Amino acid sequence: MHPGPGGPPTVLHVDDNADARESLSFLLGHHGFQVWEAGTAREAFALAARGPDLVLLDVHLPDGSGIDVCRRLKADPVTGGTPVLLLSGLAVAPTEQVAGLDGGADGYLTKPADPGLVVAHLRALLRVRRAEEALRDREALIRGVVANIPGGVFWKDRAGVFLGCNEKFARDNGRATPGEVVGRTDRDLGYPAEQLAAFAAADRRVLETGEPVFNVEAPLAQADGSAGTALVSKAPLRDAAGAVVGVLGVYQDVTEAKRLADQLRQAQKMEAVGRLAGGIAHEFNNLLTVINGYTDLWLNAPPSAADARPIVEAVHRAGGRAAELTRQLLAFGRKQILRPRDFDLNALVGDAALLLGRVLGGDVSVATDLAPGPLPVRADPAEVEQVVMNLALNARDAMPGGGRVTMRTRAEDVAGPGGWAADGDEVRPGRYARLSVSDTGHGMDDRALARVWEPFFTTKPVGKGTGLGLATVYGIVKAHGGHVRVESAPGKGSTFHVLLPATAAAAAPGPAPAPADAPGGSEAGLLVEDDAAVRAFAAAVLRGLGYAVEQAAGGEEAVAASARPGAAFDLLLTDVVMPGMAGSEVAARLTAVRPGLRVVFMSGHADDGAVRRGVTRAGAHFLPKPFTPAALAKKVREALDAPG
Repeated sequence: MHPGPGGPPTVLHVDDNADARESLSFLLGHHGFQVWEAGTAREAFALAARGPDLVLLDVHLPDGSGIDVCRRLKADPVTGGTPVLLLSGLAVAPTEQVAGLDGGADGYLTKPADPGLVVAHLRALLRVRRAEEALRDREALIRGVVANIPGGVFWKDRAGVFLGCNEKFARDNGRATPGEVVGRTDRDLGYPAEQLAAFAAADRRVLETGEPVFNVEAPLAQADGSAGTALVSKAPLRDAAGAVVGVLGVYQDVTEAKRLADQLRQAQKMEAVGRLAGGIAHEFNNLLTVINGYTDLWLNAPPSAADARPIVEAVHRAGGRAAELTRQLLAFGRKQILRPRDFDLNALVGDAALLLGRVLGGDVSVATDLAPGPLPVRADPAEVEQVVMNLALNARDAMPGGGRVTMRTRAEDVAGPGGWAADGDEVRPGRYARLSVSDTGHGMDDRALARVWEPFFTTKPVGKGTGLGLATVYGIVKAHGGHVRVESAPGKGSTFHVLLPATAAAAAPGPAPAPADAPGGSEAGLLVEDDAAVRAFAAAVLRGLGYAVEQAAGGEEAVAASARPGAAFDLLLTDVVMPGMAGSEVAARLTAVRPGLRVVFMSGHADDGAVRRGVTRAGAHFLPKPFTPAALAKKVREALDAPG
């Protein structure tokens, strides 16, 4: 038994000489020890079962050897950690001292021993025992903490060999106990090559820098065999001198948290889709009201020639608004076909500022603060102009009483991932051009900021905007591999930042000029379109321009038409997305037998699928839907006149 707080330490004094035992016991009591006396080995074992703190043991006992008693005490679970100090007569041989120490004794004194020396030895042994007990208690506490941490814990040396782990780490790696992990490496535990490389890179970073690495995602096998995710942090393992001798790692199973986060994101997506669908329905219902209403009037009571023009103009304007709405939706969804080239962002912004000075109104001033020298970017100039225009118009709407719009450009070097963007995407390292558009308007609160890029979200009064301007900005920038961010507060205005990938040099500034109207021709064309109304419209336009046109409602019909004896076509005008055979396959099959055949793709689904089908390959011509007769005429002539 151990002394309680403030209680005296207990000494079991075993000696067959009663006078010597009584004398030394009295001295020990005087020095603060509580003494239990025994004269034989049998008595010693009986008292030892009570758990003394120290044992003072004579070597020669009437019923046995003190060395044998020491061995038995050291082997017993109750007394194995109790310090034993042996006492023997002057004639003791060195071999007997060696035997005593070999039997587990913690010290050896000869009789008659100096009482002060005995007390000093006992006190020293008591201090050692208490230190060992405290160390064992701390080790047990640490083992308990490590074992019960709600996550995996492991530590390994500089060579990547595991020195220890907790039970969870062992179980997660298919081992029954931590002992089965010790001495192994990540490779021994069966991780795939790409994961081994990632583990080694993180370990190397910790060992070389002495700095921890936090929250790195890694695969984690679940109990049912499914794949999970762990969030791993690693820190340097240091020795007493502070040198880094290994890596300490901890991880948390975040599989369920990621699943719930994915569910939340999916729910948010569905909510956004619902808002998007509602906004589209609202806008198109307005447009269809105009189109269907006027055409019904026309069909029921055909107007005179003089009255017909305003009706046709109204229907035409509604169709134009529908086409613009579709273009904005495609821009937001990053589904538009881009025509990137190198140009100077400074020149484009400078030209736009001159135009905006007239567009925004006399009560809104426009200022520029451009980066020194050219600021070359690779993008579609027409789309970037749309970004600048939409941001400027948004700034004007935020300043109903007038104010100031400032457009700034700067070169931006991103050294590492993360940090710059607030759009949820990682910013890859590299060189960018930053465009910032600031206003002195009323600003936005946190609720508006959280939804600022949503399509059809607007803080304007009903009828004053569709909420697609900033959504279009978002879509265009993301389609170019860029990033967006906004800073705003109520009463403090707003600043919209745009990052666009920079390039080494710029071509002539500004967007390419629009080509002049193309004339008609006399060539023969094969028109492939599954929508009958669109097919009839396009055929009528082409025939009106002088072309010979044969129509096909799908790919199989087009291939059959091309294979007919005497069939000779100069141009293939085909939709991209059609039932059965896609437009790209039609083009591939026809150009294989007619190498000089010119191809124009047309589609209202200019998405990644269209790109994968080869629409944007070098030399291809693309006509986005909806298109006007003039646009169709230009594109057809452009394809036919292109160098062979």
